[in-house]
Amino acid sequence: MTWRWPAAGQGEPLDEFEAQDWIALHTDLSAFVTVVLLETYGGACRARLDDALPTGWELVVDVVGSDARLRVIAPMSLVYEYLVPVPQRIPRLMEAVAHQVTG
Repeated sequence: MTWRWPAAGQGEPLDEFEAQDWIALHTDLSAFVTVVLLETYGGACRARLDDALPTGWELVVDVVGSDARLRVIAPMSLVYEYLVPVPQRIPRLMEAVAHQVTG
């Protein structure tokens, strides 16, 4: 069975994705990770200045772990790390979210 992403046109297989499909997948997963960090882990969004980015800033989520340490998580960067080069690692992405929060 080939995994398909519904946001990509008519549910194309991953090996047939075009650039716009990857952008949609990255954006959708980043939004999902952000919601998980906010609603499940009680995070708070903010903009972090970053002159290396075209926008000049990056969305980050501040989360306090169970060890009372503040962690700053950049959902777009975290998702990218798990999409490149092997998109089949998406299930590991959710494990990484929990690990980022708990340390």
